[in-house]
Amino acid sequence: MDENESKKISQLKKEIALVSTKLKSLDFKKEKKYSEKDKISEELNSLIKLATKIKEEKENADVEIKKLKDKRDELNKKVKEISIKIKESLNQKKNSKREFRAVSTIKKELKNLEYKIETEVLSFSKEKEIMNKINLLKNELIEAEKNMSFREISKARKNARTIKKEADLIHDQIQEIADRSSKLFEELTKKSREIQKIKKKKTEIQTNLTKTKKEIKELNSKLESMLKEWSDLSGTIQIAVEKAKAIKTAEDGKLIKSALEGKKKLTTDDILALQKQMKRKR
Repeated sequence: MDENESKKISQLKKEIALVSTKLKSLDFKKEKKYSEKDKISEELNSLIKLATKIKEEKENADVEIKKLKDKRDELNKKVKEISIKIKESLNQKKNSKREFRAVSTIKKELKNLEYKIETEVLSFSKEKEIMNKINLLKNELIEAEKNMSFREISKARKNARTIKKEADLIHDQIQEIADRSSKLFEELTKKSREIQKIKKKKTEIQTNLTKTKKEIKELNSKLESMLKEWSDLSGTIQIAVEKAKAIKTAEDGKLIKSALEGKKKLTTDDILALQKQMKRKR
């Protein structure tokens, strides 16, 4: 072997050692990134579960708010209807000289007359007279129902106040649940931002991983070419069994260093076995 070949082999040894060191560093970096990715995936899954739970709570709160609003609006509608009826009755009393009897009184009298028609044997003229009274009472009832007595107005007002109180209590419940829904929305918004941030970080890690794996692949290819070239330049000899065992079990860096610092030559099969030991793929 001439001096140039010897120098070239020496240079190849150095380059192979450097590539080996870099491969080991990249492999460590890759495993570290995988660990980071696994950790961030767990964090992301936990956040998504929490956000889903918050979302469900908010949806349930909104459904409850809708039900309560419908009930409150229905009660307020009743209060409004009663108030209108009271106002109309008072205006009617104010503008009319006629005094309307209580609805209950008219209904009682009407019921008695109808019962009499059904149960008693009456002459034609008597029956006709009673029927006329019944018709008059029915008309009076219609007017009386439009125009409540002062006693009925008082009772209606009391009823309206009771209904309004119930509506106000429901309104307070709506406000309380609405506040909780608002806080849940804020919390959900916050979690959504965190999820997007973590997703972005996960994408960055994956991009970095892809880049690192590509570098490892390129360096492995480069190392394979250098080892082949070194083998061609050095020739081949047998390696002792003990040496072969050491090559198969040593760490990548020590394996290459041990092989390259030795004066013995490697066969092509040994080179391939050496390279195979260096490659660690997930």
